[in-house]
Amino acid sequence: MTIRDTAALRQHARTALENTPVHRRIAYVYTAVMVGLSLALTLADYVLTELISGTGGLGNMGTRTILSTLQSMLPILQTLVLLSWGAGYSIAVLKIARGEYADADTLKSGFSLFFPLLRMMLLEGAIYFGLCMISFYLSFQIYMFTPWARDLMEIMEPMLPSILNTAAPVIEEAAMIPMMKAMAPMLLIFAGFYFLLAIPMGYRLRMRTFCLIDNPRAGALRAIATSRRIMRRNCFQLFKLDLRLWWFYLATFGASVLGYGDVLLSLMGVNLPFHEDVNYFLFYGLYWAAQFAIFYFLLPKVEVPYALAYDAVCPKEEPPAGVVLGNIFQM
Repeated sequence: MTIRDTAALRQHARTALENTPVHRRIAYVYTAVMVGLSLALTLADYVLTELISGTGGLGNMGTRTILSTLQSMLPILQTLVLLSWGAGYSIAVLKIARGEYADADTLKSGFSLFFPLLRMMLLEGAIYFGLCMISFYLSFQIYMFTPWARDLMEIMEPMLPSILNTAAPVIEEAAMIPMMKAMAPMLLIFAGFYFLLAIPMGYRLRMRTFCLIDNPRAGALRAIATSRRIMRRNCFQLFKLDLRLWWFYLATFGASVLGYGDVLLSLMGVNLPFHEDVNYFLFYGLYWAAQFAIFYFLLPKVEVPYALAYDAVCPKEEPPAGVVLGNIFQM
């Protein structure tokens, strides 16, 4: 079985799932914890927002600072917990794909990889930041040779003396809209360059978590390097597998659209007879209900083929021939 044969990957995945009925319980526990944590932190954010709005005046400045700090830490906490929790699910999926034993307790094993996962996330962020800087430099250089750059300079020319002679220059509000319109082509060029660079890099890094799971002692940098190496000539094949699994991504997109139902209804001129906070939590709850169904019923059918694709491209280490001297003393 190779990554080029996407039909065989999906058939092997179905067989692996049929041979491991516990995968439903694993998906249920994984999804329940993820949804529960997200809902709890969203509710905590709402409560903190209400508390902050009620702490006006100089006397409550300290309390307001503490509450604002706690509120800003909630997304970080969610990211860190789900980072390890998601890795635990990847471990379970890889075991299922290989026909090994896995259960709901396997999800906890992702927390043993917390620090390598954190380093890998930071390294990946640095890579994409570098691609962003390269894209900005290239788009700016191209933009400066277009007529739009002259339009921008004509807008800014009357403001240059005040900008150069002021320690904290302030751009006039009336000039902001024309400046943004003049810079719109540069943003489009930047987006084009960034996607041209980031999408191939994203495919090269897709197997990084599986690489780290298989060799956690090697570290985050080695996992990223291994993923880039094994995916060098397999990116298009993985893209074809993505296309085969279009139904999952379409369902996920539909759930995301459902989460913004209150905004979309208001744009269409439809107003529900509820308070705006009730509308927000109503569609937020519908979003997570849809996500729960998608993750419980569909996620195993998607993640197991990806685990099999990793096994197909990952080089297998051959056992050493003969007797290894170190093993003699361990017998």
